[in-house]
Amino acid sequence: MSSLFVKSTGAVDDLSFALVALLRADGHLCNVLTHIVSDDWRAVEQAIVAMLSPRASSKKLPNVARNILELACDNRGKTGRIMGPFFFNAIVRIAGRPAGKRLEKKIRHLRRRMSLDGQMHRLAYGRRAKNSSDARSAHQFHCDAAAVLAMATSRAGP
Repeated sequence: MSSLFVKSTGAVDDLSFALVALLRADGHLCNVLTHIVSDDWRAVEQAIVAMLSPRASSKKLPNVARNILELACDNRGKTGRIMGPFFFNAIVRIAGRPAGKRLEKKIRHLRRRMSLDGQMHRLAYGRRAKNSSDARSAHQFHCDAAAVLAMATSRAGP
């Protein structure tokens, strides 16, 4: 398929449908995702469409999309080590190498943004200074928040 494959909404839907078919064909990934989505494979397809959407925002992703991003990008546990290469190789195989690599970059960027958003949330709503003896904690909180903001702005990209 050409690199134009993912430019239209219909193409994103087609790519999502094909990815779901490949995920269902893999025994281990099928079992894990079936458990995550309570056998609602339409939710997996919608999550992939949300991730591939040109206007995808890490703050507005459904929980299923967040779980898929973690599995595909974090390389944690047996499933993560299987899912990442499987998922990105499947995208390249379906969409073609140039478009597939662009989508992989977009998806990994979305995961980084999701992670940074989570860090900011934990810093904003995490432990705060309760009294003057916690002044060091309050200072550290503000330093950590500044560091995360600096990372987010320095990594701003596609």
